[in-house]
Amino acid sequence: MSNTPEQMLAKTKELERQMRAAKKAHVNVGLPRENIGGKAYGNGMSIMQVGAVHEFGNSKVPRRSFLRMPFLLHADKISAILAQQFALVAEGKIDTATALNRAGAAITNISKEAFVTQGFGKWQPAQKDEGQTLLDTGLLRNSITWHVAGV
Repeated sequence: MSNTPEQMLAKTKELERQMRAAKKAHVNVGLPRENIGGKAYGNGMSIMQVGAVHEFGNSKVPRRSFLRMPFLLHADKISAILAQQFALVAEGKIDTATALNRAGAAITNISKEAFVTQGFGKWQPAQKDEGQTLLDTGLLRNSITWHVAGV
């Protein structure tokens, strides 16, 4: 069954609308303020503070990147996820917001995987007295999420 010219025009206009939306939209993956708010650890440090300490390291804690390193390491996979989702947008099967939310969920899982793989084998092992605090509570890992903006 073929589409009428009117149907094709409507589909083309919808695709144009979705592409304009995609141009203005983005997905933030990590610890977006919109999603985690002011949650804090028992010591009073916020999740964002603890996340920054582990992402960049400091004099007491080695760098254990759970955002930048996994995203660089898996850049091809992330590109494929985005391409797959926006192919569905181009086919008219989903909208831009859905594509970005699906991509955000998949990319969030890449970040969370760093915690169970010791940073894909790249994190410095915990010192004897340091324990596995980063993994013990799961609070930081479970706070990683995504936020779609601009749609």
